[in-house]
Amino acid sequence: MSKFKLEIISPEKTLYEAEVDEVEIPGFEGNMTILRDHINLVTFVRPGIITVNNNSKTKKFYIENGTIEFENNNLLILSSQVYDLEKTNVSELKKILNEQSDPDSDPNKFTDKEQYINFYKKDTLENIN
Repeated sequence: MSKFKLEIISPEKTLYEAEVDEVEIPGFEGNMTILRDHINLVTFVRPGIITVNNNSKTKKFYIENGTIEFENNNLLILSSQVYDLEKTNVSELKKILNEQSDPDSDPNKFTDKEQYINFYKKDTLENIN
């Protein structure tokens, strides 16, 4: 499989940088799979799991927000809240879940966008082992 460059960057550091085969990203329009020679793309991500496939190995990241840009076989993921699931313990992720506001407690308090984001954040965090 042909490779392309991936960088996952937070304000503090570069979390991951490698030549990869495939990346699945949670987008607002649905999950997207990026392969080499994908069309140019700039979009936002929603809370979810980024899955990186490289040489038959899989690496996963939890992301809460951010943007992606794909151009000239370079995928750049920028986020202020992204966690390498191999290096982050489950209790830290559960803490994030417990600190989240519950949109079901007062639906009129949250916009549709906030309810959408909170749903995916809660669903993803509850299903991380």
